[in-house]
Amino acid sequence: MVGPASSMFGAYESSQTESNIKGMAKLPCNKIHFSEDDGKLRTPTLVIWFKYGIASPVYSVDFRQVKEGSHWSSNHVFGSRAFFNVDESVLVIERVMEADSGQYKCRIDFEKSPTKNYVVNLSVIASDELMDYPGCEQMFQKFRAVYFFVNFIRFPD
Repeated sequence: MVGPASSMFGAYESSQTESNIKGMAKLPCNKIHFSEDDGKLRTPTLVIWFKYGIASPVYSVDFRQVKEGSHWSSNHVFGSRAFFNVDESVLVIERVMEADSGQYKCRIDFEKSPTKNYVVNLSVIASDELMDYPGCEQMFQKFRAVYFFVNFIRFPD
């Protein structure tokens, strides 16, 4: 699902994605491609990923010096588990962990256009192995319902 929404980061275009624990997640960052927009060349110079609740960036790609981009990943969040696929405009997270769930913001700085921000909510689904225990399926469904409620409903300040 893609569209404008209010998130913990503010009102930005947003989308939803999910992954199983130990699976692979793809977090889209729209409009990152090199193209023309209203006759202006849209050349990204910097792509920075933030995770809600963490003050510093969790991933970045700097196109200012290198055409393919200079990639950096936070050792405390992803380490070597994440990479940015420039062709698909997605941040790929491998071996997804429960701690990876949450809201992410992709900020794109362009050479001659205003900065763009996009928000992606990543939901991490429990492994099927957990469902082998009696009553676990119902408990998981209740947890998932509460998790989605907390992540998607924003109460007024």
